[in-house]
Amino acid sequence: MALHSEVKVLSPEEMDRVHQGSLKVLEETGVVFHSDEALEIFKENDFKVEGKTVFFSATQVEKALEQAPPTYEFCARNPEHTVSVGSKKHLLQPAFGCVFVQEPGKERRKGTLQDYINYQRLVQGSDLIQLAGGVPIVADEIDPDVRHLHQMYASLKYTDKPLIGWAATQRQTNEMLDLMEIAYGGKEVLESRYVLGSGINPLSPLSYSTETLECVIANAKRNQVLLITPAAMAGITAPIDVLGTALLQNAETLACIVLIQLIKPGLPVVYAPASVAGYMKRASFCTGSPESILINLVSLQLARDLYKIPTRTLTGHTDAKVPDYQAGMETMQSLLLSCLGGAEILTQSLGTLESYMTISFEKFILDEEMFSRAMRIHQGMDTSNLDETIALIQEVASSGNYLTHPSTFKKFRDCWQPIASDWQDHDSWYRAGGKDAVEMAHEIYEARMAQEPETFLDETTEKAILDYIKQAEASRK
Repeated sequence: MALHSEVKVLSPEEMDRVHQGSLKVLEETGVVFHSDEALEIFKENDFKVEGKTVFFSATQVEKALEQAPPTYEFCARNPEHTVSVGSKKHLLQPAFGCVFVQEPGKERRKGTLQDYINYQRLVQGSDLIQLAGGVPIVADEIDPDVRHLHQMYASLKYTDKPLIGWAATQRQTNEMLDLMEIAYGGKEVLESRYVLGSGINPLSPLSYSTETLECVIANAKRNQVLLITPAAMAGITAPIDVLGTALLQNAETLACIVLIQLIKPGLPVVYAPASVAGYMKRASFCTGSPESILINLVSLQLARDLYKIPTRTLTGHTDAKVPDYQAGMETMQSLLLSCLGGAEILTQSLGTLESYMTISFEKFILDEEMFSRAMRIHQGMDTSNLDETIALIQEVASSGNYLTHPSTFKKFRDCWQPIASDWQDHDSWYRAGGKDAVEMAHEIYEARMAQEPETFLDETTEKAILDYIKQAEASRK
């Protein structure tokens, strides 16, 4: 039986006050949209628009929330990997947006396409991870104007799990969706199934950039899911208090939900809070503060209990530069509380360091174990066989032991086991090489790379994708 309660940081009355406060901001202050097309959509639907600022009535917001479904099927090319989002099950998503790679004992370096490929292969081979794609590491050597093509191709080639997309210009977004059509077998697939979920960020406070809105509109028109990811910094781009930042990001999220439902009524959306408490000593971005978790727990509770829509949040919060004690402490802080707080999609969970700037393949393995630990805690305990257990205790009483009892032999293989941690006594550990957790994780990483398949694309599909990329690159010259 799973744990009986989820973490709640607001009472029902407090939750309603945050919601009503968000509606007040939307109606009286509004949100700026830097897109003529978005503004035209609002005007056509009788919204109040002044310049680039759109104002939202409570009725308009409530209608959009009613249209957004509570669950949806996130379809993979391999049907065995298709998942239901919003079904209260935790789904692990790759890291996102890292620029550097941290290798053991070396200076960090810029990411490459091969790093991107290796990450997708790790995701594919993990029994714990359901969602692939995204931008876990930027392929720095590739021209940014066509980088999306090569990264999407790598995602399609090296994994057959559901894919996360990313914010891009309208042209780039449509090109990525074209590649999805080729891989999935035709235009009708996107019209009838949700195969890509793309994260987009407001431009806090209370505005949306041109590129973000191009991505929103392109995906919504082609029936693909948006993960709305406010990333405000308390004290810098949002109020310094926890509840104020939570209210601001809630207003920004609701505004985007309205736009999406105007374009494609009934299209699923994911409420994906990602705000943090800013590092006020330097007025800079950081992630490891406990207050960052509190901000997003407010939003998760609103989405889960009030709006009834799927959720995602960041779960790899750490400002550590290497996979050390700080990295483990801060990552577990965000991961466990996000799980208990009701987040369904858990992102930034695997291998991130330095406020999401850096990736470590060794930390990826260690974070898998951390996630496994958190899931075991969340699973709770079986209470159905209590009478049986009482009888066992009375049978063994004070004169026997449980080590050789049939009940132990029946169940001991089901006990949770670590992935990289060492549970041996000191002498046994020393004789086996005395390796620490990072060294063990590196060996596991190397072994996985050696056994993953080289492609999940057939020759015809791969040729069609490569031809498309060649034509797209040629059109830019």
